[in-house]
Amino acid sequence: MLSIPENKIDEIRFATDIHELISGYVTLRKKGQNFFSLCPFHNEKSPSFSVNTDKQIFHCFGCGAGGNVFTFLMRSEGLGFPETVKMLAQRAGIAIDWEEQDQESVKQNEALFHILEFAAKWYEELLHDSVGAEVKNYIKKRGLSDEIATQFGLGFAPASWDELLKHAKKTLNSVDLLHEAGLCLKKENGDFYDRFRNRLIFPIKNLSGRVTGFGGRILQDDPKAPKYLNSPETPVYEKSKTLYGLFDTRDEIRRKGVAIFVEGYMDLLSLYANGIKNVVATSGTALTQEQAALIHRYTRKVTLMYDSDNAGSAATIRGADVLLENGLDVTVANLPEGEDPDSFVRKYGEEAVASFLTDAVPLFQYKVARVSSLTPEYKRAAIQGVIQSLAKINDRIQRGIYVSQVSAGLNIPEKDIWSEIESLARTKSQQLQRQRHQAENGDKPKTPTGKQSRTDRALKDLLRMLLRDFSRAALVFENLDTNQYQNHALAPIFEYLRNQFKGGKVPSEEQLRHHFNDIALSEFIVRELHRDWQEVNSERWVSDCLIVIRKEEIQAKIDQLRNELKTPNLSEDEQRNLLSKCMELERQKKVV
Repeated sequence: MLSIPENKIDEIRFATDIHELISGYVTLRKKGQNFFSLCPFHNEKSPSFSVNTDKQIFHCFGCGAGGNVFTFLMRSEGLGFPETVKMLAQRAGIAIDWEEQDQESVKQNEALFHILEFAAKWYEELLHDSVGAEVKNYIKKRGLSDEIATQFGLGFAPASWDELLKHAKKTLNSVDLLHEAGLCLKKENGDFYDRFRNRLIFPIKNLSGRVTGFGGRILQDDPKAPKYLNSPETPVYEKSKTLYGLFDTRDEIRRKGVAIFVEGYMDLLSLYANGIKNVVATSGTALTQEQAALIHRYTRKVTLMYDSDNAGSAATIRGADVLLENGLDVTVANLPEGEDPDSFVRKYGEEAVASFLTDAVPLFQYKVARVSSLTPEYKRAAIQGVIQSLAKINDRIQRGIYVSQVSAGLNIPEKDIWSEIESLARTKSQQLQRQRHQAENGDKPKTPTGKQSRTDRALKDLLRMLLRDFSRAALVFENLDTNQYQNHALAPIFEYLRNQFKGGKVPSEEQLRHHFNDIALSEFIVRELHRDWQEVNSERWVSDCLIVIRKEEIQAKIDQLRNELKTPNLSEDEQRNLLSKCMELERQKKVV
């Protein structure tokens, strides 16, 4: 395993401005001493996500997310700590001296990123080589300039079954990594062959600009082969959490205040090449919750511009509900029959597309029109689908506006629609409240019934008090054994505070904020440091928590003895011995 010197971590943290980093993900607005935005980690209508540039931390008052530059990037990108440090170090131009602790292997994700970037570079080189001349000509015919091809890293995979394999073998000791990255397939006899062959290659990037996978468009029609072929999911590529092109278009989406959703790679590239740059692609799949939450970081407005055929319309409907559920305003730009965004913009140009975007209809107007066109046997099910969509809208006022539109469009009394959606909306609201309550209380171990145990609550309260009043550390650590908290989710905080106490030190608020690079631990500390406290008797509070922990510990031993008493065929002496121990523990429990 590779570790990073503590002084180097501090250097990287000091070199990274949290406002500049987070501004790449959400739009921050100054309010008082802090900056605020809608939280990128949960759905909300009013900004509760705050960035404090003096303390170099972020905190959401709604869901409880919080931490420093490292934990923000870890949570946003789904990276581990070493990968996050490396990314921020590269961003700040800082070289890292890795301390080698385990020479057996490098981090799997870093190895995958390396091989993916290796393949992307090779595909791109082939496109601009003589072997890729035909493909390059095809790209130009599709209206894509060399600048666009370079910006998006377009490439060419030759028709050979093993060209990438042969190229990789020159620099790699094993081809297994190519297989793990989804770049090659394995035959039954154990041999490998290239996944992408004779295809135009579209690299797929994450929000940090690193290649995570590929899409490939076939260059010669073949009824036995799919028109588009995509990388399989890997540890670094999750299709449900990825939007093609977002790395390159997010600034324009934020500037325009709206994101245009299309289905395919060429749809996005053709629009981008024609000046419409606030666009992302779903790569031909229905939208997911993760993708909706991702786009919510940059805008609250979405326009769906999918193909005009039936498959495109179905994708529009499926995607729209997910967007609604995540608090996004949705309109639909319905293209003429037989057109998709790529073909339409190449035929008619930017102004024609802009006109369709201007005329995009609100989502429920689009839904009502589709329902009205159906025959009676299909209409009832479609109406139920519309009502389910209404129930997913958390804003009651906005939902009321849509209910009126649906009522008028379908000639259904509003009271009948409300009676259908109220129970659905109530259930959804209860689920969100439970999720928010869990988030506000942090990660916590659960009892088999799903409830937080008294010991868990007491341990968490002890930490809260120590963060507020470290003068009670002696009372805590002279009466709390390490085995009483070692299995708790927040045990590392106990250990850190115990070591500080034993060393005669009092940790500062800054040290507490930046010491932990685990997301859950960092969020707990930042949340508690932001908590408004009322005056309490801290000594009494700590004593009560310690009593609870001790009594619960004794009770656990009693329960264990009682289970042993149920063992069949115990002798009378064994029964008396177990009962005697139970009675002694009951006595101890009373005098704690």
